[in-house]
Formats: sequence, C-alpha cells, structure tokens
Amino acid sequence: MYVDFDYGKENDAFGLKKNASWVVIGVAAWYQARAHTAVSVRYENYDDRNGFITGQTQALNSFTLTGEYKWVDGLLSRLGYRLDWSDQNFFERGTGLSRNPDTLTPGLVAYFGPKQQRHRSRDNRWLVGLKCAGTPTAALSPAAMASAG
Repeated sequence: MYVDFDYGKENDAFGLKKNASWVVIGVAAWYQARAHTAVSVRYENYDDRNGFITGQTQALNSFTLTGEYKWVDGLLSRLGYRLDWSDQNFFERGTGLSRNPDTLTPGLVAYFGPKQQRHRSRDNRWLVGLKCAGTPTAALSPAAMASAG
C-alpha cells in the first residue's frame, strides 16, 4: 500500500506575477489473494488550481481496479477497469468531450530474462537476487516486493 502527496508551484507560469499551483493525492493497495491471483486498487485526485498542467482549472479524479492472473513464471495477464472524472468537460469521448469516461483494459505481461530468486532474511525482509554473475542482491520489504510485482 502507498499514500502519495505532491504539491507543485510554478512562479510566473502565466507571465508576470501570475503563479500556478497544483496538488496531487494518491492511494493504492495490492493484495495477493492466492498463489496465481492478485488484485490492486488505486485512487488519485489531481487539483489543477490554475489550469497550468491540463489547460483549464479543474479537479480530476481516477479510480482503478485491476485483477491479475499469473499463468506460469514469466507470464501474467491483467484486466483493469478505470473510471476518470472531472468537474469540467475534459476527456475526449467520441466526437466530443466528457466529464467521466470509463475504460476496460486487458493486458498481457511476459518476462524474459534470468530467473529471479526470493529468500526471506532473519528480519523478515525479502532478499531478491538474479541468477547472473556479478548482479547485486537488493533487500526490499514485503510491501515493496508486492508493488514491484
């Protein structure tokens, strides 16, 4: 799980003495339901207070729900549903603009490379190493491993 907060400010963004600022808040979680299945959820809020990034003053939101299935080592399929919404007509939809489009996206991820090994250390962190000579081993927390896939 992660929580993210970003604040940005650009001085003189629109010319003399006209500054711009924006705020982004995001929350996401990933859960391994079974050996071959997992689900993730994410919510993000983007407040483009002065329209500097998107071209118009607006509050954007998005919600994503993704299911994944690991067929074999190195082959993963995903199906994601995403709902975006804004307080302005912003998203392209057909021949016009919409405030709240939704999308359904299938995906297939294939990994080609050396086999990855995972071992638990005494302090309950994951040790990740590749079967390659000279490749360093990185120590990551279980949460970092989950977000890394």
